[in-house]
Parts: sequence; C-alpha cells; structure tokens
Amino acid sequence: FRSIVILSAFVYFLLKKSLNPIKTIQSKLDDLFKFVTYEAKAPSKLEVRSNDEFGEMSKAINENIDKVVAGIKKDNTMLEELNVAANNMIRGNLGVKLSQNPNNPSLIKLKDLLNTFFSSISQNLGSVINILKAYSNNDYTAKIELRDDIEADLKAMIVGINNAGDAISAMLNSNLNQAQILEEKATMLAESMRN
Repeated sequence: FRSIVILSAFVYFLLKKSLNPIKTIQSKLDDLFKFVTYEAKAPSKLEVRSNDEFGEMSKAINENIDKVVAGIKKDNTMLEELNVAANNMIRGNLGVKLSQNPNNPSLIKLKDLLNTFFSSISQNLGSVINILKAYSNNDYTAKIELRDDIEADLKAMIVGINNAGDAISAMLNSNLNQAQILEEKATMLAESMRN
C-alpha cells in the first residue's frame, strides 16, 4: 500500500511538472489574444527552457507573437498617417498621399483606394482653381474637362462652373454688341447734327 502511495505521489508530481508548461503557454496565448483585441499591450515572449515538444511549441508561439506585433504596429503606423492626412485635408491641404504600408490586406486596399481618392480630389479641385484664376483675369472661355467617370456633385460643380463661364461670355458679348450698336447710332447722330 505504501508503495502505491509513493508511486501515486511520484506520478502526480511528474504529471504536474510535465503539464506545467501548458499553463504558461495558455497564459501567453491569452495575453496575445488580449493584444490582438486591443485589451492589453504587446505580450512578452515565452521562456524556452527545453527542446521537447513544449519548447518547440514555445518557439513557434514566440515567432508568431513577433509577427502579430509587427503587423499590428505596421497597421497602426498607417492609421496614424491617415489621421494626419485627414486633418491636413480638413485644413485645405489636398495634395496628401499615404505612404506607409500596412500589414492587413484590407488596409492595403483601403490605402490604395484613399490614395486614388486624394489624387482625384486634388486634380479636380486644381482644375477648378485654374478656371477661377482664368476668370479673375477676364478669360471666361476656359473650360474644365468633364471626364466620363465624373458623376453626381462633382459633375454638377464642373457643369455649373462651365455654364457660369458661358453665361458671363454671352453677357459680355451681348454688352459688346449693344455698345457697338450705340456707337454706330452715336456716330450717325453726330453726323446728322453736322449736316
């Protein structure tokens, strides 16, 4: 009976010591998941104390912790750059471009889409600015090219600016024609008074 108790105690301590790394691994995985869900800061790495299966598992977990932390840092760097770009655009600086490369494939697509959007807005508003400069120099013949891919509010703005230029040109031509008619009549009146 005594040997059974000693054997049982030995097996108990052997199992406890053998399974102890599982608790450590579980704890680090919990820390990693908390980091991924933004509930905690980056987790520390597992201490690799053996070359058995638990040691190999710990090495693999450490490598993946490094990958996850690096990926999230890259994503956050791009998002910080996006915040700066958005604030610049709010203040009127429209020539922004995102240069940081995120890790998340969805953020890569978002970055590319936003860069296309920023470029388009900058280009279209640049065209409007050029037309307004021409108008301020009394050149109402300048036009903004209305591309086929432009729709909705932007299209309405471009059409409105082009129509304003046409209306001002027509008004100035009408005024010029009326002035020429008045000049002709004034010349005729002056000649008739001389006679």
